[in-house]
Amino acid sequence: MNKRISAFLSALILSGTTSLMPQIPASAANFTLTAPTLTAQRGEPVEVSFQLKGNPGFDEFNFAFSFDEALSPVMEEDAPKCTSGYDGLTLGYRSQNRISFGLVSTAKHTDDGVLATFWLTVPFDAEPGTVYTLEFLDGTQQSGSSGKYAVPETVSGKITVSDAPPYGYGDANADGKLTVADAVLLARVLAEDTAVSITPEGSSNADLDGETGLSQEDLTLVLKLLAGTF
Repeated sequence: MNKRISAFLSALILSGTTSLMPQIPASAANFTLTAPTLTAQRGEPVEVSFQLKGNPGFDEFNFAFSFDEALSPVMEEDAPKCTSGYDGLTLGYRSQNRISFGLVSTAKHTDDGVLATFWLTVPFDAEPGTVYTLEFLDGTQQSGSSGKYAVPETVSGKITVSDAPPYGYGDANADGKLTVADAVLLARVLAEDTAVSITPEGSSNADLDGETGLSQEDLTLVLKLLAGTF
């Protein structure tokens, strides 16, 4: 099956039109496709990986999922960023909050693993405790070399917004986390210590007081973040 046909099948999945495909139930091997359950900060780009287990073997796989419209896919070259542990995975179709992938391979895959990983960004203004769902669409299925289609058991996932400060807040050294090292770096920058420097990303992360440029007020707010009082 070539990529053009796979893209066509992916579009059928998203539209709910799958009657053209002969289907058989999931095998007794407990063939499952599972979306993750995650916790994320406001504004954080979250890695979402789909786990394939009990794989009966396939050389073609089509699956589609939906996510809350408030979430934003991380884009890469005008398409959602995506990686896969299986050769041949391609984006088949996407709409505002639905994405379909098709996998076509010349070899039969029989191992379990991460079928696909993609990234969604949590809204910066999300309320802590908000839960965003990740759901598979009807028509998610795989094909073995026999040409028959099997439907896996699918397990929905979710992303829960934590009460931690928004992603990047106070991260002066831009290492992806807020620690005492961020306060130390900012203090040294404000003291005009020439032995250290701050990147544009780090400067933006540490500029918390609403005024352009770094100041002692920003350092105070970073310290409050670390103490959990901001």
